[in-house]
Formats: sequence, structure tokens, C-alpha cells
Amino acid sequence: MSSGGTATESVRERAERYISITRRALSLVEVVPPPGSELRKTAELLVDMARRYLSDAEYYLDKDPATALAAASYAHAWLDVGVVIGILKGEDPKLFMVEP
Repeated sequence: MSSGGTATESVRERAERYISITRRALSLVEVVPPPGSELRKTAELLVDMARRYLSDAEYYLDKDPATALAAASYAHAWLDVGVVIGILKGEDPKLFMVEP
């Protein structure tokens, strides 16, 4: 995922952008392993953690934009881990750590 930020972008603007990107990634990511498998549980855990960190990012956006940015970054990292190890499917190289 490319951050694409500028030197003049505020922390709040960057947090808003990362929140938006992560929302989109969450809407597109797919769990790969079959239902009932241990890997499925792990994949679903990664997605759940991403949702929780994204929720934290949204909560902190007005209170502490730096914390919101960190939480949004963590949220996206959970998804990237799943894609990289192959238990989540995310094919857009602008949203996920995948080979173009």
C-alpha cells in the first residue's frame, strides 16, 4: 500500500486518508480458508482486529489525530499480514501488500 502523502499534509489529513483506505480494503478483502478450519479462524481474527483498530482510529480522529493515524496503520497492517501469508485475498496493489 502506498501512503502517497505530501510534506504539507497534516496528521489529521493523513489519518483521514488512511482511515478511508482501510475502510475500502476491509470492504474488499476476502477470507480464503474453508469454513471450520483453524486457518479460517485465524483469518477471521485478523479481519476482526483490523475492524477494531479501524474503529479506534475513527474514535480518536477528533480527539488525537496522531493516535488515529497509528490505529489506522495498525488496522491496515493486520490485513496486509493476512494477504502476505495467503489466508486473506486482497488483489489491489494500491490497497494491499501484493505483487503487481
